[in-house]
Order: sequence, then structure tokens, then C-alpha cells
Amino acid sequence: MNLKEDVEPPLLIVILLMLLIMWFIPSPKKQIKANKVDFGYLLLYEEKEKEFPQGDKTPSQPPVVDQPVVETLQRNAAIYQGGCEQWRALVAKYFPPEQIDNALAIINAESGGNPYAVSPTDDHGLFQINRGTWYGYAENLPLEMAYDPETNVRIASYIFNTRGWQPWTTARKLGLY
Repeated sequence: MNLKEDVEPPLLIVILLMLLIMWFIPSPKKQIKANKVDFGYLLLYEEKEKEFPQGDKTPSQPPVVDQPVVETLQRNAAIYQGGCEQWRALVAKYFPPEQIDNALAIINAESGGNPYAVSPTDDHGLFQINRGTWYGYAENLPLEMAYDPETNVRIASYIFNTRGWQPWTTARKLGLY
């Protein structure tokens, strides 16, 4: 197939001009910035896509977290400042009586009693269950359910019943194994 015979000459010129224009005129670069909000044990990373003029490496103003997100995080942090004792009845529902204090010690060490806690190592909720363990034990439940206290405690009790305290490194520091 010969390109000159198959394509009209004016069309060929237009295509070549468009390619040249695209080659020499760069489009605005898109950068993804992460806003980090820290309220005690809670870390929220919100990715925002921003366009910057050519050559700019940083935005003129720091990215801002939406006000409703900030208000929700502040409200949640205020609600869950009670530590781990507030979860005693829930823990008693799923753990054997002799393990209730141990489970509360794990919650205290892992999340401080904050069900919305997220660690830098991608652990979630009261018992700080990591993503791989969550999907291994919680089967079809989405990771967002790790922030529901009852679901997190229920899955943690299932992990405890199958593996003991060994999945939690803080349990070793607490002398639980």
C-alpha cells in the first residue's frame, strides 16, 4: 500500500501539520497531589488532580481539603477520644471472657480506640487489620467495612479464633504470645 496513492494530498498535509503541532506544543501537565489530614490516629489521604501551567513544579497555593471532609474528621475524632474502654461491650460480644482485656489492649495499642484509624502500613479500623488479611477473612465485604466497629471486632475475633494473637505484632510486645 502506497500512502501517497491512498490519501489525498491535502489530507496528508493536514495530518502532517497536526502531528507537527502536537509534537512541538506540549499540553499542560497534570499532577496528582495528596492532601494529608491528621486527627490523632486518623490519616486521610485525598487525591486531587490539578493542572499547572507549563514549567510550574508546584501549585501557587497548597491544596485544600474540602470543608465537609474536615468537619467530619473533626467530629469523628471528638467522638472517639474515649479510648478503648468504650468498646468493652462490643468486644465481650465476640471474644471469650478471658480474652476481653487482651483484645482491648490490642485495640488501645493499634488504634487508640479510633475505628477510623488508618496506619501508614495500610492497616484499618479498631484492630488495624491490613488489606490482605481483611480480604482473606472478610471475603466479600469491602474494605470500607473495616471502619464499622462491630464488623472490625467480628473479623478480628475470627482471626483470633483461627490464628491467635500472632497476626498483631503489638500482641507480642504486650506479652500475649
